[in-house]
Amino acid sequence: MVCPTEASSSGGASVGYTLTARIVREACSQLADDADTEMMWYYVEKVVGIKKTLLPDIRPASPVVRLTLDYEEDYWLLRSVCRMLGNFASRQSIDDLFMRNPDLHLINWFRNQEWRAGQLAKKC
Repeated sequence: MVCPTEASSSGGASVGYTLTARIVREACSQLADDADTEMMWYYVEKVVGIKKTLLPDIRPASPVVRLTLDYEEDYWLLRSVCRMLGNFASRQSIDDLFMRNPDLHLINWFRNQEWRAGQLAKKC
């Protein structure tokens, strides 16, 4: 399992997880059909013998941005980025867009506080 950077996991939501199918199958094997798996890492971390790697925060000039799809405002930000840069923009061009437009992230940044509260409330 490759885990997102610390900044992303703390609400930046700009890097996701990478999992093997085996890890997902094992993590889900003991779950009820109606289990709330939004906070999947609590289930995944229970998989015995899992090898984890944490991506380092190596981009010192990273813009403040929330690139996830949890709320309607997340959609509007992502849709705006696609309209400006196209559907296959490089990470560098996305970072450059936010560096040139420092208020662009405000479309959904306020949702971080609500997201964090929800995550803490669901913590297993």
